[in-house]
Amino acid sequence: MTLPSPGSSLSISQIYTEAQLSPSSPWYNKGQNLGAYRGVQWWQDNTQTGFFPASTISINDFYSKRSTSPVTPGSQTYSAAGSSSFTVPLYSTLTITIRGGGGGGAGESGNRTSGGNGSAGGTSSFGAFGSAPGGGGGPTSGTASAGAGSDGVPAGGSGFGPGGAGGKTVLTLTNPISGGSGPAVGASVTVTVGDGGAGGSAGTFWIQLPSPTYPLGIVGTLSAGSKGGVGSVTIQWI
Repeated sequence: MTLPSPGSSLSISQIYTEAQLSPSSPWYNKGQNLGAYRGVQWWQDNTQTGFFPASTISINDFYSKRSTSPVTPGSQTYSAAGSSSFTVPLYSTLTITIRGGGGGGAGESGNRTSGGNGSAGGTSSFGAFGSAPGGGGGPTSGTASAGAGSDGVPAGGSGFGPGGAGGKTVLTLTNPISGGSGPAVGASVTVTVGDGGAGGSAGTFWIQLPSPTYPLGIVGTLSAGSKGGVGSVTIQWI
């Protein structure tokens, strides 16, 4: 709960009642001596926070204050490729984990035509606040690059030249009401999840057979590369 606003009556017993609401509160068991609250943290309903004076303290310092954060912690994960809107809840701190899509694997090459390279994974982002690149497409020769910050998730597609794993970025944003650079409560932020890169096309092979039935031999298709893993964006708030 929140203590009364200026203009209303406020007593030390009301402050003590608020202090006893949560054992995890820094106000807990401070008693009915105002001096015990010097330098102790407080909150307001808009998540603004601060500390009581370290020296002179009075009843007036407690108006509109509360002993615990008003935020209900939570999280939300976006894991389908494409864009969505995230409405910013009441928060003190947002932690956003962004993963780009994995690159697609390369297709198998034959003696007639070569397989195709895989495509790069898509970039994932949380509005203009930050992004994570996709992994590189798998080449038919050589090694694909992983996205910046990658920890191997999501993996690139398999094939005859695996795709690179998607990149990873972790953001920590503070509510602007407390002087941070995060989005305003109630704002809509566009969340984009990068798709996995497409697998490369399959090459073909040719076998010459000494047979009147197949005088030109046999042409066959080899294996295509597989698609890379889809990225994700996870938002946690406290």
